[in-house]
Amino acid sequence: MSAYDQFAIAMLLSREACEKSTTAEQEGATIEDKLLKIWEEDRLDKEPYVYTDNFLVATVKRDEHKGWHAEAVLVGTMETDKKKRKSWVYNFLKVFLDNRKQTYPPDNSCFIFFSLISPCLDYCLNPESDTNILKALQDSLQGYDPRFQAFAFEHVYKEDQPKGQIKLWEAWRQIPMPLFRCSFDQPESCIKCTGDIDTNECLDDIGFLPPDSFFS
Repeated sequence: MSAYDQFAIAMLLSREACEKSTTAEQEGATIEDKLLKIWEEDRLDKEPYVYTDNFLVATVKRDEHKGWHAEAVLVGTMETDKKKRKSWVYNFLKVFLDNRKQTYPPDNSCFIFFSLISPCLDYCLNPESDTNILKALQDSLQGYDPRFQAFAFEHVYKEDQPKGQIKLWEAWRQIPMPLFRCSFDQPESCIKCTGDIDTNECLDDIGFLPPDSFFS
C-alpha cells in the first residue's frame, strides 16, 4: 500500500476468529488478499470507501488529499473530494455494519477498526471538529459487545508527536473501544494501550517535547 499516505480499514470477524489466533490469522490473510486485489484494480480512492464482504476500506492518496484523514473518511465525517463534500454526514461505517448484521450478528462477531496512522488530535479526536470520529464510532457500534471490539493503529500522526504524552494519551482514551498499537515488522506484535503515562508501551519510541512543554 505504499502509494498511499494513509488508509483505514473496518472489519467484522466471527467471534471464533477473535478467540482463536489460528482462525484470526486465516481470516486476516483473506482480508489482505481482497484488499490487494481491489488496490490492483485501481478501485481505491475513486469513492470515499470500498465495501467488500466483511471489510470497509478508505484511503488517502499521497499528495492528492493533503489534510484528509482516512479514519474520518471511513465514518463519513470527511470526504476525500472537497468538491463533492455534502453538508450532511453519511456514516459509511454504520451502513456497513447494518448491512452485515445477518452474516455478522452483533452478539456473535467482533469488530476491528485499523488506522495506519493514529487519529489526529486536532481533527479526528477533537470534539469541536466537524470531522470528529468519536460519536460516529459510538453510534455505529450500538449492540456490539465491547469485549469484542478493537481500535488499532501502527504509526503516530507526525503532527501529534511533539504535543506530549499527556495530550496524546488523554485524546486516545476517548476512543470508545480497547486501543492497540500494532507493528507489522518482524517480529509482528500488537500492544494494548493501557496503564499510566510512564508505563504505557504505546507511547514508546515517539519523539516528545520536554514535560514542561506538554501544555504549551
